Amino acid sequence: MNIRVTPGFDGATWLDLGRDDGQSVRIHPSGWDILTPDPREVCWRRTQLTGELPLPVKDTDGNGIDLLMRLCNFANAETECLAVAWLIGCLGPSVPVPAPFLTGPQGAGKSTGGRMLTRIIEGMSGDLRRAPKGEENLIAAVAAGGSPLWTTCPT
Repeated sequence: MNIRVTPGFDGATWLDLGRDDGQSVRIHPSGWDILTPDPREVCWRRTQLTGELPLPVKDTDGNGIDLLMRLCNFANAETECLAVAWLIGCLGPSVPVPAPFLTGPQGAGKSTGGRMLTRIIEGMSGDLRRAPKGEENLIAAVAAGGSPLWTTCPT
């Protein structure tokens, strides 16, 4: 069983939308489709952190990611690229759980930007977490499922 993302039989990648009707996104080299996967191919495991994602819409003008980045308060183009790379990494079926940390001074927008990014992957139930204290706590957080994103203020 898989949480949120899994490889399909034909090399495509499946993204669980967390919907009761089972609709998921099948991502393949030529694009993506919204389908209900055959349970022999894909079986989802859902945790209390698995929120419902909205049905995606095809971006016809190619500016969807730019609109998102305008809402986030990233310091520069490099940090925007890291955020996009994290989003893409969350869709990799072979990547366990990418867990970035947002840092910056108080009031910089870490929490707001982090919530937006997390909710793209986890749905509206996704939220930020405090950084785990120690390796055992990190392992427990990852085992609970989801794609955590932590924020910290530098000391």
